[in-house]
Amino acid sequence: MTTRRKFSSGEHNPATIDGISLLPDTILCHILSFLPTKSSVRTSALSKRWLSLWSYVPNLDFESEHQDIINRVTLLHKALTINTFSLIQKNDSSLINENEYQLETWIMFAVARNVKNLHLSVVSNVFLPRRLFTCETLVNLRLDDCGVVPNIGGGGVRLPRLKKLHLTYVLYEGDESISNLLSGCPVLEELVMELIWGLVRCNVTSPSIERLTLDFQSNGKGGIGNREYWVEINAPALRYLKMTNCYARDIKCGTMNSLIEADIDIYNYNDFPYSRFELEFIHRLRNVECLHLDLAHCTGFYEEIECWMEPQQVPKCLSSHLRFVRLSGVGGKQHEYEYIQYLLRNANVLERMEISPCKSIGFGDKFYMLQKISMFRRGSDACEVAFDLVQ
Repeated sequence: MTTRRKFSSGEHNPATIDGISLLPDTILCHILSFLPTKSSVRTSALSKRWLSLWSYVPNLDFESEHQDIINRVTLLHKALTINTFSLIQKNDSSLINENEYQLETWIMFAVARNVKNLHLSVVSNVFLPRRLFTCETLVNLRLDDCGVVPNIGGGGVRLPRLKKLHLTYVLYEGDESISNLLSGCPVLEELVMELIWGLVRCNVTSPSIERLTLDFQSNGKGGIGNREYWVEINAPALRYLKMTNCYARDIKCGTMNSLIEADIDIYNYNDFPYSRFELEFIHRLRNVECLHLDLAHCTGFYEEIECWMEPQQVPKCLSSHLRFVRLSGVGGKQHEYEYIQYLLRNANVLERMEISPCKSIGFGDKFYMLQKISMFRRGSDACEVAFDLVQ
């Protein structure tokens, strides 16, 4: 008499488990592509069917791996093209210092396999290989704390498909490094530059960029003392601009009629004692509808600002386009009240203003600020003022 075993809900039928092995290689590789590379490689121990499948997976994701493991995986990898190559070293800062050519070897491996998305987060002060900047398949490039961007002039940069470029805490060979890099990115849509080092003159010129972030100091690492920057932006297609922690000697901007959202935190030593540099910059943001201004640096740096001087002409975006404004770092000083009063009085289509005071201010002082600001005349009858009392 034949006995058939019934599987309970908590048990698994081996035939069902092995059924996944019957799927085509392309589907199995697609499934493995969602796993970290270390986990993908481990599937080779399941059966002969799985022995080499991992080597055809188009995504390679290394996180805090020893260089010997990375070298072995790249040596045995068989896929002709790579969709994503991600190398993140969180704990071992000496990984590249042992061999200055190691990073270049990994980059060249990815480039040779026509990589589309490349993310490198490895502490290194070596120059990035020039071949990286002629990778015609690259769509997304992200470099964190990784290498030196060389100054490649004469049309030596060719990144015809690159749409997103993120550069965080990288070094630059010279002031022309970034402008020469951008000149070879004809379809770039998003540029993020954070913790900018090695540049004094930052020139962002691109006919295609729609989103731009320039953060000169962030993540608690700070910048080089109180270095002042010369900033020039020529991006007619720009729709979003974030420029923060910027000690600006001068800011030049081309036409930005497409810009509708801006997050601005800029200041100038020569602005003392009037605190109007930020608002004068807003004159150039003609069609902005959503604006975030950070007043914390003016308040913290100048302990005794004497007054705030109104500009001779009201910015066009303020009188005709601005619908939302957020003010952060408000310290309750007289020049700030004058600043806020000016904004409310001249923002004719403003729908909402949000105010976030400095964290060091007590509840009583915050409530006093709220009462005072609530009495200011508003150019827009539809405008509401939201004040953060509990921050």
